Amino acid sequence: MAETVEPRERVAEHFAVLRAQLGDRDAYGELFRQYNARLLYYLRRLLPVATEAEDTLQEVWVTVVRKLPSLEQPEAFKGWIYRVARNRALSRLRRSRREIAIDQVEAEVDGNLDSAATDERALLRLFEAQLVHRGLEELSPSHREVLTLRFVDELTYDEIAEIVGRSIGTVRSRLYYAKKTLSRYLEEKQDE
Repeated sequence: MAETVEPRERVAEHFAVLRAQLGDRDAYGELFRQYNARLLYYLRRLLPVATEAEDTLQEVWVTVVRKLPSLEQPEAFKGWIYRVARNRALSRLRRSRREIAIDQVEAEVDGNLDSAATDERALLRLFEAQLVHRGLEELSPSHREVLTLRFVDELTYDEIAEIVGRSIGTVRSRLYYAKKTLSRYLEEKQDE
């Protein structure tokens, strides 16, 4: 289950957004540290090649620097930055002249085990995480996207609906079927 963001953390983020809007470079750095890795993970689920995700992430941050001053509600930053990332990913797909809908895009996941991890429990956790990542690859991009936004990025149903441009009911439905499909995949693989 996704953790809820503490009110203090929310206020700190809103304050960082306000400071960044006023040109405070340290505030941009705070926002970058908070969102960069999460956005990269999200973009890797939308784009077929890791380098495309990394290039798109750079475009996202350029857009943030240029357009953040016009964001009227600092509390909307989280949803706004994910919409920017999603729109940039879709633009990249179109620019690549691929006629592939977002629901047909395959994700690239790095499945290498860390050779330094020798502890049996650590290896088991790495194996389970790798299995989950492989299971995510088996989902449709729309299901993979909502699972990533909900459980990795800990967004609310309202935020996800706003980002993907669908109703909350559609988001709930996609999450339900995505979890069901992922669970079935994990059960099958554990039985092997």
